[in-house]
This record gives sequence, C-alpha cells and structure tokens, in this order.
Amino acid sequence: MKKTIILFAISLSLLSCSSDDRSPDSNLEVSYANLAGKWYYKEVIMGDGSIVPRVSSCPTTPDFIEFFSWGMVYAQNYYQDCTFMGGPNEEYYIFPGNRMETFGGDFPDCIVTKFTNEELHMQYEVDLAPGTETRTLILLRE
Repeated sequence: MKKTIILFAISLSLLSCSSDDRSPDSNLEVSYANLAGKWYYKEVIMGDGSIVPRVSSCPTTPDFIEFFSWGMVYAQNYYQDCTFMGGPNEEYYIFPGNRMETFGGDFPDCIVTKFTNEELHMQYEVDLAPGTETRTLILLRE
C-alpha cells in the first residue's frame, strides 16, 4: 500500500508539472513587456529565400534595436569608425495578428512571424521598382 501511495504521488507530481512558458523554443505573446530589451541584428531572409547576414559596420560595437515596455523603440547604428550613426527613437504599436507599426524608421509596418525568448522574426515589405518584396529580419536577444 505504501508503495502504491508513493507511486501515485510521483505520478501526480509529474503530471502537474508544466513546461516553462519562457523556454527558448516557445512562441511568446507579442506584447510590450515581452519585447522589452536589446535585440541584435542577425540576418535578413530576402524575397527569393536567400539569407544575407546583417553585419554591423563597426567591428567592435554591434548595431541593435531596443524595445521599451512603454511603447518606444530605438535603433542604435554605428559607422565603420564606430561613431554613432543615429537611429530613430519612435513609438511603436502592437495590433492584433502580431502586427507592429512604427511611424517612420526602417520597419514602418511589419508582422512578427516568430517570437521566442531568444529570437524575433519581423516580416516587412520593401518597395522595389516595379513592385515590392517581402523580407524577414531576424534579431537575437541580448
């Protein structure tokens, strides 16, 4: 009887355990709080499927985008000599369907297609003559 109770208790404890919602592979809700932090450029998936590494011009200081939980986003970019290039400091908004929008900047309207603790994929349109191309920017969290 004692063994049965112990086995039942162990089984119950295993069933009641849930996976960590913030594991590296789980998709997170696109929210201001979850986006907050520094995200470093990794690569861009072009419209034809080719992957282009997004390499910072400065060899010692990587470019990044920082999201703030109060709805501001800041892009920090550097020249080859590592002087600050500047970047937009603007408001961003989250809409249903994982759509994000800023006013101006590099990504005025994008869709978040993947969002984990470690990786953020932002799909956006680029105007090209005579049409547009869909690209995906991949960012990694600090």
